[in-house]
Amino acid sequence: MVEQMFQLFTSFYRLPEAPVGWILFAFGLALVFGAIWIAGFWPPLFKNWRLWLVLAGGIILPTIALSFIQLPLQNVVSQPVIALLGKYLQNIAVNLITGLLMAIISGLILQGVLLIPVIYYRLNRPDEFTPRFGLMVGALSGAAFGILQAYSLFSKFVEIGLVPILQANPISYLAFVDTFFAVALFAGTTALAGYALAKGKGWQAYLIFAGVNAVYDYISLIMSAKIISLWAAEAIVTLLALAAIGLALWLYWKKTRTEEKPA
Repeated sequence: MVEQMFQLFTSFYRLPEAPVGWILFAFGLALVFGAIWIAGFWPPLFKNWRLWLVLAGGIILPTIALSFIQLPLQNVVSQPVIALLGKYLQNIAVNLITGLLMAIISGLILQGVLLIPVIYYRLNRPDEFTPRFGLMVGALSGAAFGILQAYSLFSKFVEIGLVPILQANPISYLAFVDTFFAVALFAGTTALAGYALAKGKGWQAYLIFAGVNAVYDYISLIMSAKIISLWAAEAIVTLLALAAIGLALWLYWKKTRTEEKPA
């Protein structure tokens, strides 16, 4: 198990065995995906060095949590659950119930660690941490993890051979669409959680958006079980992402008399 944890952790940061041009393509495309959704919040990255700490935290902390907390916890929880349910239910039901439990654990852990940089900023700069500023900081933290996840996927593609994959299976293009909106989902949900944190509703928002992330994880399982189609799964992810990022951007640019745009 320890070896698996370290393998998962290093997999997020390894360079693919591919030409430098393709590695830069994978990294650059992931950055573009993140920048598109971050740009709407107009973060003053070159005026506020603490925002770079938020970005770094949004990348590093989730990889630590996913590798050294989520993986062993899911393994410990899933084994007795599978053993118990396997006595009474068919395999597909066992997989669906266990998968739901794993998705809930994943959502709780991921949303929790994505909020750590946001909480850090609030504790260190409470005077400037308005609800509007919380939206921006949360978006940075969530998008940072989305960028890393996108890079991890794209690096696997270029290592195998991106062009052959797309030529052999054109449906693979949907992986790029799904990843694009996944970045939006992480940015949007964490932005809204940051907004709620500034409003004194941090715990409530944490549980709500952990649930949203759990739904995102669970969709792939029920799609694999052929309960919903690929297109339905993509539609659900897209709608969740657009709803989260759309609401966050609307709140951010909503004009108020009491708050000014962060400088």
